[in-house]
Amino acid sequence: MKGGEGTRPVAVLTEAQLAELKARLLQREADSQRQMDELVASLKSRPPCFADAAERADYRRRQGLAERQIQQLQTRLGQIARARARMTRGEYGVCERSGQPIPLARLMAMPEVTTVTKDSED
Repeated sequence: MKGGEGTRPVAVLTEAQLAELKARLLQREADSQRQMDELVASLKSRPPCFADAAERADYRRRQGLAERQIQQLQTRLGQIARARARMTRGEYGVCERSGQPIPLARLMAMPEVTTVTKDSED
């Protein structure tokens, strides 16, 4: 990391690495949006006719699971948008909390992360 007093921290990422990470972000964004669209469509579909209370309970359980998955995908999409904005500002790859560079392996695995370790994420 480079930087000093009054300067913005800079992650040490090559242009090729940034391009790869941007492609990964865009792919995760597209995949997450597609998954969310499918889940929303499934929630909007007409509920089946239930033969008994057990089927109704199972249907409600699956509905609740789909709603939780949608919330998780919305969170991920927000994280991706935040990471893309940081990339545009030249702040991508730098921990929001400590100012330390985020390891490349972590960024490759989860390009939307904005902190050095999972323990420091909210």
